[in-house]
Formats: sequence, C-alpha cells, structure tokens
Amino acid sequence: SRLCHELNGWNARSCALAGSCSKSHLSVRSGIRCYQRFAERVLGHDGDELPPNIDELLAWSTLFRCSKTFSNYLNYVRLGGELVHVATGVFESPMLKHAKRSIEKKRKFVARDQ
Repeated sequence: SRLCHELNGWNARSCALAGSCSKSHLSVRSGIRCYQRFAERVLGHDGDELPPNIDELLAWSTLFRCSKTFSNYLNYVRLGGELVHVATGVFESPMLKHAKRSIEKKRKFVARDQ
C-alpha cells in the first residue's frame, strides 16, 4: 500500500511530519500497523484503510483499555493519512472525545508500578 511504501521510505517530508526523534518512528509504525490490521481483519479493507471514517474509528476504540494509548494511536493514524495525502478532518470529531471518555469509564486499565 501507499502507506507501507511511505513508512519504509522515511523521506524528508515524512521525517518533518513525524518529528525529528527517530525513537518515535517505531511507535508511529506500530500505531499505524495496529489500525491497518484492524481495518483489514475486522472491517474488511484491503489496502484502502485510509482515510478512516468516524464509525470505523469508534469501532476501533472499543479495543483499547487505556484512553491515552488510543489517543496516541489516533495521532499516529492521522499522521499516516498526512503522509499519504488523504483527508484527516475526521480526527477533529467530538465523537472521539466521547470514545476516550468511554474507555476511561470502563476502568479496565491499571497502570504498572514504576
């Protein structure tokens, strides 16, 4: 897919969008792959997972136990959309804030002792 090619290339535009910290690139790739697998296996997409619509993102949110992780992964998928030049306005939807609150209210996440 275009996204896989873009992530493997990490050209100047990609690096500028993803930030200068090379450590963040692995997290971005992981988050995007997570959504891609969900889109393929659950939603039936085949290389056309971007841009997601709000219903797809809300369905994806039900897999998360931590709203902060979901928020980070949303940002990674948004970045993926920016990398392949697709619309990313869906990430501004207030419904995603509701999804994050819903994750928090489930209280299924317990932080590890540091």
